[in-house]
Amino acid sequence: MKTKIPAYGFAGLLASVLLLTLAGCDKPQEPPAQAATTRLFSEEDAVQLRLTESEWEESVAVRDVTRGPLIVLQTPPVEQSARGPLIATTTPVDLVVLFEENEAPVDMASLSVRAKKGIFSKSLTDTLKPYIDGTTVKAKGLDVPTGKFKIEIQVADTGGERTKDTYRLEVSKR
Repeated sequence: MKTKIPAYGFAGLLASVLLLTLAGCDKPQEPPAQAATTRLFSEEDAVQLRLTESEWEESVAVRDVTRGPLIVLQTPPVEQSARGPLIATTTPVDLVVLFEENEAPVDMASLSVRAKKGIFSKSLTDTLKPYIDGTTVKAKGLDVPTGKFKIEIQVADTGGERTKDTYRLEVSKR
């Protein structure tokens, strides 16, 4: 047996839903919650990755001439020093890295970003993936533990040519 809903019952229900929906419209909208700050790596990782003074004084490998993509770190700025490229910044930090085609299009799926110290290595790639826009990484307000670290960025093009750059990263509080 089917139950029939009287027309006024359905109309009344619809009117009630509409009134309840509209009742909330005159209230000011609350701003969306601010996204939590992205932490590049944990303090526990930083303990293992932080370079000692003697490790900090060692030179990092200078990039060989490559046919692979160009890695252009726009923000924070990179200083060229006798011991290799240096990034001196504060935390939180805005990060903008461009990957430019050289002989073939950039293959962003090949991107690898690692913090390294001796045999210990921590991948930062998954943390940065949400910030990839085309062939650029744009991350605002990254929380990075303070200290001195070595960061390696590697990317290939669709032809398989790879570029690997290593940076000395010195982070202090604002």
